Amino acid sequence: MAAIEAQRTPTMISLSRHGLVQHPSHSDRNGVRKGAYVFIEEHSADVTLIGTGSEMFFAVDTRTELAAIGVKARVVSFPCQRLFEEQTLEYKEEVMRYSTSKPIVVIEAYAVNGWERYADAGYSMRMFGKSLPPEEEVYSFFGFQADVIARSVKQLLDDVEVSGIKSLRGGFRDLNNGPMGHGFEPL
Repeated sequence: MAAIEAQRTPTMISLSRHGLVQHPSHSDRNGVRKGAYVFIEEHSADVTLIGTGSEMFFAVDTRTELAAIGVKARVVSFPCQRLFEEQTLEYKEEVMRYSTSKPIVVIEAYAVNGWERYADAGYSMRMFGKSLPPEEEVYSFFGFQADVIARSVKQLLDDVEVSGIKSLRGGFRDLNNGPMGHGFEPL
């Protein structure tokens, strides 16, 4: 509705051609209209995971993988940066928890451009041009598997425990070293 009602800005509705895991119990139409919202809250979280668009399930599944190794993660759905920028500072803090000493990681199967404004690190794409049949094979080729992402996030948390959150602030860490060299094999 926000896209259809927009009268002063360009609008794009981006759709996926493959079936997606749905999480209706966590979805919030009012949150979408604000550009980002807390999808799954965890008040004592060690990390905030940002899920975007059709890759939202990676954030949810990575949260599950992290929980299995004792790491608590909250998940933020972040469908529109422009709408989020229109929100109050209080709302942005409520959603992102910028004032904490906990890292924020975006998971995006696309170039990371722009996300460095909101996150400390990202699991994203560095290259394109590989065409494989089912989306599972493409995701796997580029290292997009919840267990692989979770290990990368855990390594980031271990680094922050040693060096402090300030080692990330003002910079941006790319957690995906690319296809075939991401450093972690699927379980």
